Amino acid sequence: DDSPLHCRYAMDSPKESDEMNVGSALHVRTFEPARFDLEFFIGSREYKATTKEGKEIQAAEEAEADGRTYIRRKAGDAVDGDSVAGMSTALHTHQRCNRFLEMPGQCEVSALWKDEATGLMCKARFDKLTATDRQIIVELKSTQKGHARIDRFCKEVGKWRYHAQSAYYTQG
Repeated sequence: DDSPLHCRYAMDSPKESDEMNVGSALHVRTFEPARFDLEFFIGSREYKATTKEGKEIQAAEEAEADGRTYIRRKAGDAVDGDSVAGMSTALHTHQRCNRFLEMPGQCEVSALWKDEATGLMCKARFDKLTATDRQIIVELKSTQKGHARIDRFCKEVGKWRYHAQSAYYTQG
């Protein structure tokens, strides 16, 4: 939204954070659980990352992760590996959500199309595209802990522009 230079910098310097890793893990555990243990490692011990002992525990757990994305176990209310398991289980045990998750289809589907008005090529990446009579785009969106209340969720939708993504995907 800022400028082409900002866009190029973001493309060339992708950011990775604990929250992004948790979000990726949630997607894989929810949509493609067979891939989860191959791609992610959930730490087994809580620690403070700023202490000498914590740094040693982190180094050992990262070594044990052996190239998989490492998700630290955190104390208190922080979102971590336990949260991934809990959220995914909640989605699969919710009757309406599970109906969409269990529909036949493909995960991580890329779509390409040409915008008729501008002639520009467009691209989207759906979390899941169902293979039913009427195709359905299934997208999983998470929020900060405690932001699942409807008023807070609406702010998250605006902040991350999920509504714009929905319109764009639907157009595609």
